[in-house]
Amino acid sequence: MDKDVFGEYLPLKVEYKKYDGQDAAEIIIPTEINLSFTQKQQKSKGFSVSLLFERFLDFSEDLGEFYVSLFSAGAKKLIPLLILPFAYIAGAFKTLYVSLGRLKDREMRKRLKSSSHLRQDIKHIRLMTLKQEDENKTAYFFKSLKSYIIASLPEEKQIIKAVFSYAFPLTVIAVMALSLLGSNRIFAIRVMHGGKTVGYVENQSVYNESKDIIYDKLSDEKGYSELFKDITFSLERVDVSDLSSADMMSEAILACSSYGYKRACGIYIDGTFLCAIPNESDALSVFSSVLEPYEKRADSSTTVGFVEEIEYIQGYYPQDSDMVWDSAKLKEHLSEDGSPVRVKVMKTSTKTETLKYETVKKNTSSLYKGTKKTTQKGKNGKVQVTELTTYIDSKKAYTGVVSEVVIKEPVDEVVLIGTKSNSSASSYAPSKSFIWPTRGAYSISSYYGYRSASISGWSYHGGLDIVLGYGSSAGIPVVASASGTVVTAYSGWRGYGHTVVIDHGNGIKTRYAHMYPGSIAVSVGQKVYQGQQIGRIGSTGNSTGPHLHFEVLVNGYKVNPLPYIR
Repeated sequence: MDKDVFGEYLPLKVEYKKYDGQDAAEIIIPTEINLSFTQKQQKSKGFSVSLLFERFLDFSEDLGEFYVSLFSAGAKKLIPLLILPFAYIAGAFKTLYVSLGRLKDREMRKRLKSSSHLRQDIKHIRLMTLKQEDENKTAYFFKSLKSYIIASLPEEKQIIKAVFSYAFPLTVIAVMALSLLGSNRIFAIRVMHGGKTVGYVENQSVYNESKDIIYDKLSDEKGYSELFKDITFSLERVDVSDLSSADMMSEAILACSSYGYKRACGIYIDGTFLCAIPNESDALSVFSSVLEPYEKRADSSTTVGFVEEIEYIQGYYPQDSDMVWDSAKLKEHLSEDGSPVRVKVMKTSTKTETLKYETVKKNTSSLYKGTKKTTQKGKNGKVQVTELTTYIDSKKAYTGVVSEVVIKEPVDEVVLIGTKSNSSASSYAPSKSFIWPTRGAYSISSYYGYRSASISGWSYHGGLDIVLGYGSSAGIPVVASASGTVVTAYSGWRGYGHTVVIDHGNGIKTRYAHMYPGSIAVSVGQKVYQGQQIGRIGSTGNSTGPHLHFEVLVNGYKVNPLPYIR
């Protein structure tokens, strides 16, 4: 930390007066001069008499004359104080000179040059001590040493007397200096209003800052100038704890003034002064009454407050009805249409929404091109959404999402896309030839045409019923008799049951009926190649047992399938 080059200052003229029964030095202080040159400033700027003079000329209109007179008085007071230590130092040098002069004495030099005269004396005392038998050896040693010192004092009494005469006052001065340096008391400016002490400030900048604070609080410039007419100053040494900050000083000046300033609670809306209320509790009560109707309707998920920021600042305000209101006037003003504050109600709500699954497509060489297969069905998830809705003066202002928490993860749907090439599947042009529509079942239980019926006699059969021939036919693969496009993929239990119809172009279609539940492996619009499995033999719909009902339709008419599949 930099240390001040200059110390504290003493007043030019001291006039002692009685204040509160005590003597005090009164000085009228005009303005400030900064005499605090730090070591760092000396290194960077250098120190000179002209620089010091410039600093003394740099003063404001309030404390200038005080500091000029203070320097003059300080010089007069400090010079004697500075001369006194020099006088003692000179006396100490004189004593040292006299002492050194005595060394010229031959007998003294002989004594100093003798082989350890003092050491021999102490050795002699020690030997005499060891010879003692009856007395305590330690007590005898110190008693003999004391007698030796007393016997030697007459030879040195002049030097001791001279040294003591100068050492004592120098010691006193050193103790006083250390006491002052170690004390918490410092010189400060005493600020008085009408002869009554307002407080103490460390320097002029603190006092000037307090004036700025008062200026901001007062709207009347005339009252501001009148307020400082009776302000006077003096310099006093006070404890550090007695110093006032700028805020404390501004409050104290306003409190002791006689120009009608009243302590009250200022209300500021978004930083703009609205009015002052005699006490803060009344102001809080009025604003709470504005929120009360909204708070009664609120629940645990609702927060009520004001849109604007409201500040309550304690201070001194002119006793003016336009500035200092009572509670009734403030409440009436807040209830008007042009109220400076708006009520904000924030309500949180939670709802559950569907989180849709995604479809993941994967290429596979196990399927032919143009085909696809779903290996995993997609499932939707759930997400909990928390929203915050804000109402201003009971009108909905905006809604925003506060958080989203997934409570059930969605399951992706996985679809395999075929990449395998096949000569018969490379082209989906209408086929000129057809193949047997099953793998493993080659028997025909009922042919195309009229057949005997147990109830109605004869019935028309529009296709072929293909079975295994022995055992159950259920589950045997059903394949596309020719390449084409799927136009029907029906999963039902009436008539044909689970049925697939394939359009082969040129007006030719094939129908595969009564297939096993859940075995249909194609969908409408899908292109299939000849021999591709489309399902399995079952017994759904109007069926008496597991079999494949196979039809060939030409331009919508059923024809005998045998000529096509032989």
